[in-house]
Amino acid sequence: MKSFERYCRILGTFSVVSFCLRIYEAVSVYAIFGVKENLLLHEALGFVGDIALGITILLIFFPIYSLIAKKHGTTANVVWLSFIGFFSTVHFVLLQYFLTQFKPLGAFLYKYSYDEILFTISTSDQHYLKIALILLVMLAIIPISYFILKKISFSKKAKYPLLV
Repeated sequence: MKSFERYCRILGTFSVVSFCLRIYEAVSVYAIFGVKENLLLHEALGFVGDIALGITILLIFFPIYSLIAKKHGTTANVVWLSFIGFFSTVHFVLLQYFLTQFKPLGAFLYKYSYDEILFTISTSDQHYLKIALILLVMLAIIPISYFILKKISFSKKAKYPLLV
């Protein structure tokens, strides 16, 4: 299997995980805040932004992936899927903080100390087991989607749009 085909599967996995995170975000915002004007539009634009940023970063690092994949294909895949898992976890934690505080963390991150942020999280009425289970399901989507995409054969025609 060529390294570009493997990389296409990683890009596909990233897209599936981003989509699932955006669905979770939209459902959570709807459940807490109710119907907000343009919620779906904002989530769709956020998804497009996530995909554009993620694919750009992944394509920038494609030469490194390609070099590693020539000698150790499985190791290269595990490393990149681990990066997707790490950034998905960060995205999920930031989302949970937003749902707790009702403000994006970046809006006031530097105004408060680390202890104050931890105090806010620890005193919130969160069900941590539920959050942990949702995070585990989100992280389980990574290997599941990768193995499903592994069964798909990428033709030359399917590869060209990924280069744009």
